[in-house]
Amino acid sequence: MRGHLIELFTTHDATGNKFFQTFGECQIRDAFQLSLELVEADLACRMYGPEEPNFPFAAEKIGCIFQRAVVRCGVHGGIVPGGLAHVNAIGGKMLLTQAIRVRRLSIANRIVMPPMATHSAQDGHVTSDLCAYYRARAEAGTGLIITEHSYIHMSGRADPQQVSVADDVMLPGLGQLASSIHAAGTTKVFAQINHAGSQTKPDITGGELLSASAVPHPAVADAAMPRPLSETEIASIVSLFADAAVRVRTAGFDGVEIHAAHGYLLNQFYSPLTNRRTDAYGAGSLENRLRFLLEALAAVRAVVGDAYPVAVRLGGADYMEGGSTIDDSVAAARLLEDAGADLLDISGGMCRYTRRGHSEVGWFADMSTAIKQAVSIPVLLTGGVKTGEQAEELLQRGAADMIGVGRAMMHDAAWTLKALS
Repeated sequence: MRGHLIELFTTHDATGNKFFQTFGECQIRDAFQLSLELVEADLACRMYGPEEPNFPFAAEKIGCIFQRAVVRCGVHGGIVPGGLAHVNAIGGKMLLTQAIRVRRLSIANRIVMPPMATHSAQDGHVTSDLCAYYRARAEAGTGLIITEHSYIHMSGRADPQQVSVADDVMLPGLGQLASSIHAAGTTKVFAQINHAGSQTKPDITGGELLSASAVPHPAVADAAMPRPLSETEIASIVSLFADAAVRVRTAGFDGVEIHAAHGYLLNQFYSPLTNRRTDAYGAGSLENRLRFLLEALAAVRAVVGDAYPVAVRLGGADYMEGGSTIDDSVAAARLLEDAGADLLDISGGMCRYTRRGHSEVGWFADMSTAIKQAVSIPVLLTGGVKTGEQAEELLQRGAADMIGVGRAMMHDAAWTLKALS
């Protein structure tokens, strides 16, 4: 099969302007030259090397593998309408039902329950009701559950009923939560770790609000003025992210997600709307605005090890005047992949998880599509998906590799079972 793929991508006409090849029912037209060296160096290494976890070669999954190759080539040229559907026919099943790997972790399907606050913890502790809530969604066959954002320190607590990963005393409850989900079947579970920054209230944190700069939060009504973090304090919070990640791994979660979206602290450094700094973490460049997140990612990777999956929820674009842009998100995604992120969970920045004036399915798809074309790690998209058909359509058109189903799954524990049926 590998030989057939190489032949497919190296067969073109004498002028090199187009090539046309039939693979099963899949027809591909492209307007670029793809040399044998590129196939050997890129496709073979990424898709067939035993050390590469994202695209392991397996005959029964050739449809999925070939689909990724076509999308990757489609960045430089074009795919005829319906091409992905034809590729999918090779695999014989919907993309939604196909397994995917994040790092070395195999996830049974592309359906994800994204993080959604339930406001149900007691003094930061996981409750039995919370375990039952997540277990019900796992029993429906959801591929991956990412649990609600959990605070890494009291200064970053967003809600009085928020789950805590700030202390080892929380480990028994966190372990119970991970075990409850695993006991339901094949579902994998990541825990999301977060610091709210200025998107909270002093009576919730017990102290002054912290942020990148002394700028009231643009998404908070009557927002209090935060104090800018010093570079020493930034380093301390980086260590807190690492400590929280160790607790997540110790508790038995399959991976950890760093929350850098929805206007929280790491997002406040990334967004030009809230970052007015002039130091190494300042608004002078994207690299500076992303530095805090990259340092947190590096610290987390250092303590959890090379094999443990680390995801980033990236609030890639603010969709607000003067805010971060889709171009920023693509550049940030490349930097995060280079820094060791295994999954990019794409959402909004200061606009949070909605987009003003948009109610279409996958309202961040313009951003996730651009990011997916720029990186080779899996991309997750959430936003307005209510049916399995809608999720499949987003996958088919290359908007993402995995689809998050939020409110619909929150209201219907059996959503995944129905979608896969």
